Amino acid sequence: MEFIANSGIKVPNAVIVSGLLGSPEDEEIIDFLKKYGSARLVSVTDAESEFYKNLIIEYQDGAATEALSSLLPYTHELKENPSVRYLVQALASIYTTKVGCNVTKTYLIEIKKLAKLSGKEYEEVLRDMMSEISEAIGTGSADEVSVAKPFNTSLETVETSDHQMFRSPSLMDFGQDCPEPKPPTILRQNLPIRESDLHPPEVQKV
Repeated sequence: MEFIANSGIKVPNAVIVSGLLGSPEDEEIIDFLKKYGSARLVSVTDAESEFYKNLIIEYQDGAATEALSSLLPYTHELKENPSVRYLVQALASIYTTKVGCNVTKTYLIEIKKLAKLSGKEYEEVLRDMMSEISEAIGTGSADEVSVAKPFNTSLETVETSDHQMFRSPSLMDFGQDCPEPKPPTILRQNLPIRESDLHPPEVQKV
């Protein structure tokens, strides 16, 4: 990876070719890739690099790698000798995989050192680290849920209140709200009887 960084290669704009013969026959795959745009050819000459003896083709325009993306990884057979095959891959995909692997290995080494210094088991420290990573990943999802939850709750409240407001009364409701009618009560009052009432003037003797 140091070779790529020191060469100043734009990783997103580059592809890497493996399986080169180091002979004029290699021009066939080079000419094929040059059809996609102007490019700079960089041979990996660092014997310590994992890409040693491979060829990096860096395009001036990122549109070239976008046009190639549907083909990659691409295996090219030599016309004169089909047993010779070149493998063309996006440098970005390989670079990310290699760097990620190296970072992971370094991270695990540091965790082992931490476990040794703290006197804890390596597995225990690793579980703690994984728990922290899980919490960090879950924070974003929890925030989204907390924002959406009040909105859903308010909708449910409105729907419930509307349902209660427009609910049709049942027969039981009528029975509770309207008591059965009672017969009218006849009030009786004892009035004093006068003598004139017993013998009205019309029937008195003259």
